[in-house]
Amino acid sequence: MANAGTSADSDSGARTRIARLWLRLFPAPPAVIRTLLARDQYEAIQRNIPQLHMVAILNLLIIDVVLYMQGTQPIYWAWTPLIALFNMGRLIQWRRRFRRPASPANIDRYLHGVDVACTASIALCSLLSCLSFQMQWLDHPVLIPISLAFGAFSIAHCLAPLRVASHAALIVGVLPSGLLMMISGDFLALVIGFSASSVVFLKISFLRDQYRMTLDRLDMHRRVDELARTDPLTGLANRRAFHDVADRALAKARRGDGAIALALIDLDAFKPINDALGHAAGDAVLCAVAARLQAAAGRGARIGRMGGDEFVILFTDVRTDADLSSCTAALLSALVLPVGYEGGRIHVAASIGSARFPAHGNDIDQLLRHADKALYAVKAASRAHRDDVRNDVPAGAVSAA
Repeated sequence: MANAGTSADSDSGARTRIARLWLRLFPAPPAVIRTLLARDQYEAIQRNIPQLHMVAILNLLIIDVVLYMQGTQPIYWAWTPLIALFNMGRLIQWRRRFRRPASPANIDRYLHGVDVACTASIALCSLLSCLSFQMQWLDHPVLIPISLAFGAFSIAHCLAPLRVASHAALIVGVLPSGLLMMISGDFLALVIGFSASSVVFLKISFLRDQYRMTLDRLDMHRRVDELARTDPLTGLANRRAFHDVADRALAKARRGDGAIALALIDLDAFKPINDALGHAAGDAVLCAVAARLQAAAGRGARIGRMGGDEFVILFTDVRTDADLSSCTAALLSALVLPVGYEGGRIHVAASIGSARFPAHGNDIDQLLRHADKALYAVKAASRAHRDDVRNDVPAGAVSAA
């Protein structure tokens, strides 16, 4: 039992060391750009894999012609058209696959499949290359190793974004034949094997640099997109980003997958705060309001800043007017508390206009227009109330001060 436990611990330790070595060679990309990286890798495959299959078919034909012209027995090369047919089938399959949009889950599966298929294919070709050189099947033994080396470098270049596939193409495709040629005793084979092997390590260095540049490029794109879609003061979604989120939520609601409603929130008498205390005080109020809305709206809501002192909230689980009223009441309760600023307190007042799909509109613009009318109706009613004048307020409009 002790020996069994020791063996299990040893196996576990070996797996841990291998995992650490793997992560050192292939560190995981930052989580924030993992989806972007997968999409970038998939697009690289989309561009390059069909070309690789076409080049493979062309090189097979060239090798077959050379073998035929030098009178090599067909038993050594007559089977190679099967590889050409395989490449043609894969080429057609990839062409059809790329006509359909791919989901993130499908992209991950495709990338893993390319890693496995590339490594297995290049390993088989490497085995045949070593056998052909060792057994002297051809009059020119270095022909197949040289051809495989060119193919491996082409694969590594075209699949550079895929670290496993590109590195496997070099290490598995070139080094075994290169080492075998170096120890064969033939001077020409030794020179070719050494040259090919040395270029492998140089190419691996280039691949690592290219991968790091890819990560930097994708992270820069992510930051630029984030800046274009985020309000810089509050960190909330801006108008453009909110519309994108709302459109996707509305599409789900139309399919019966959820229900949506939205609320427009406008701060009352916000301009006097800026005039009396300065814009820094106004910015502090806006940031405090954004934080309170996020806390009060719940996890299922999406919040955006439409501009100035106007905010919008999208609810994805509100199905009745009563539920919507309860949500807006909770928002108002969170906003009425004063905002602390430089040892003092700034009192906040707000008005809300709301709308619900499909009762008040069939698209986001219609819902926003309905909520906007309700919002300004309640503002008018509040002003009239202060003047002791009563006005009717349309459904969906609430206010607090």
